[in-house]
Amino acid sequence: HHQVVSAQKLRDVEVSYANGRNVMFGSHGSYTQITIEDSDFHHSGVWGISVDGPTSGLPIKNSNFTDNGALDPSHGYGLDIGNGGISNVVVEDSKFLRNTNNGINITDTTNARFTRIEASDNKGFAGQGHGVNIWEWRDKSSNILFEDSIFANNARCGLVLGTQDTYSIDNVTIRSSQLINNGEGGVIIWTTGGPVSNLKVNHNRIAGNTGYGLYSNQPTVIS
Repeated sequence: HHQVVSAQKLRDVEVSYANGRNVMFGSHGSYTQITIEDSDFHHSGVWGISVDGPTSGLPIKNSNFTDNGALDPSHGYGLDIGNGGISNVVVEDSKFLRNTNNGINITDTTNARFTRIEASDNKGFAGQGHGVNIWEWRDKSSNILFEDSIFANNARCGLVLGTQDTYSIDNVTIRSSQLINNGEGGVIIWTTGGPVSNLKVNHNRIAGNTGYGLYSNQPTVIS
């Protein structure tokens, strides 16, 4: 049965050492206003938190998603959002560190703002380990802002924007942030499907990345 859940709040909680996911908002529900504040999600077997059902409103503040993926490094994500469509995400003053795959996974997400976050030192599963991975395989992600943030020392990339099939990413802004010392690149755009459009990269420090500072496998307009 599909359930509608509203006004869920996790404040000053610690969830850790689950054999599976520390916290899961499952695909059989839809959610309005999931609030996470002053909390820690660490050392899960797989995901720190996954939001798999349609969601409107995800404010996260002053929380940590760290060291997840001990039992299955291929699914060691700090935060995984958008598998059922998500909108109105605001993440502030939070850290996504030392997860075995990606610090943050994003797909099918609209209207999201990430301010003063750090997504660093994510590594452990071969071929992965990004600070933030926006990979569109479901529909479209759009209107996403990263500002005043740090993406550093990840095994592969600080921030990835990728598409497949007919799906697309539109209107992503990266500003006043540091994308430094990552194993492959600072910002990587990889499109095998629909376009990545209206990308803005302004007033950032992109330095010390092993392969590329900023790379796109297809012609991409960046302002």
